[in-house]
Amino acid sequence: MTAIDLCREAFAQFTLIVFVLGACIGSFLNVVIWRLPRGERLSAPPSHCPNCHHAIRPWENIPILSWLALRARCSACKEPISARYPAVELLTGVAFLCVWFHVLAREAPPVSALPLFFLVSALIAVTFTDIETRTIPNKITYSGLFFGLAMVLMFPAAHPAGGPQAPAGFIFPPGLLPERFLPFADSAAGALAALLILWAIRVVSGVMFGRRRWRFENHETLRFTPDGLFADTEKLFGWEEIVAGDITISPPVSSSPPLFSSALTDEREIVLHYRHGLLKGVNGRISVDQLSHVEAGGVSATVTRDAFGWGDIKLIIMIAALSGAAALPFILILSAVPGMIVGTALSLACSTCRKQGIPFAPFLSFGCGVWIFFGDRLVAYFVG
Repeated sequence: MTAIDLCREAFAQFTLIVFVLGACIGSFLNVVIWRLPRGERLSAPPSHCPNCHHAIRPWENIPILSWLALRARCSACKEPISARYPAVELLTGVAFLCVWFHVLAREAPPVSALPLFFLVSALIAVTFTDIETRTIPNKITYSGLFFGLAMVLMFPAAHPAGGPQAPAGFIFPPGLLPERFLPFADSAAGALAALLILWAIRVVSGVMFGRRRWRFENHETLRFTPDGLFADTEKLFGWEEIVAGDITISPPVSSSPPLFSSALTDEREIVLHYRHGLLKGVNGRISVDQLSHVEAGGVSATVTRDAFGWGDIKLIIMIAALSGAAALPFILILSAVPGMIVGTALSLACSTCRKQGIPFAPFLSFGCGVWIFFGDRLVAYFVG
């Protein structure tokens, strides 16, 4: 009896095991979503209420059930517990089930479910962190890249993650590499292609969105306000005009508050990084909505504007490593098209969305999910 036959023979038992596993992973993802963007360790301290720091007891940490039993409130301080916690646990459990049924339907080796489990877990985590904090933690994307390459190197049958196999010779001519290393080479090629393509898009977008430079005369200063960046009374640009970019003041003559003066990278310039409504310097970051009486003076200021940041690029590289080179164009299209449609609609309807930008990780997760479960049909439809 093969492994796939065994899984089908004990279908109900494996279904329950997979869902419980997914829900438990979802409980861990809640820790990841809360702690990584805040720079906290995942291993310590133990799970606790963020309001009163009450240590979560084992029976209060059962996925989904504990939230229902506690009636969505901390047992100590009675502070409401966000519905995001059971939602992530349930979503991860259902995602694991979908992956498992997909593997069984394709009659793929059970080991091929492992990279998919990792991929859907990482996508759920980055989706919520990007929505809540506009950040995509490097620990998630780097771990996914390493895991994807290591998995197909040890278990070639685990590749690709969900979608159809690339045709023979799609990346490497037949006979160039031993067959065992072709899945690893395909994953590595996918990651490298993602890096090169997105780097080129970022460079082109920099040209399209422009690099603007101003020289200050008569003791002019840059004023940072919730509405945008001003040179005295002249508005240089509004925050809604860019998704990401850098503001360089060189050489600095004066600056305030300490956030900006501490952003000195050397004696010649101040560099501030802007992304999704946040200005970040070496000493910390601040939301543009909180800017008040912030000024910086110098001889010149340069603003570069990008279509997306490196966090999105690293996430796409991770997806390419887990999905293979053939998946990359489909996933990018499946992410970009709904992203542009929904992003445009939200920007027109919501001033906050225009100022802070629209997080792209949810659309990447959507595109990757479509590829995982419907990639075969897409390839058959478009390629024939």
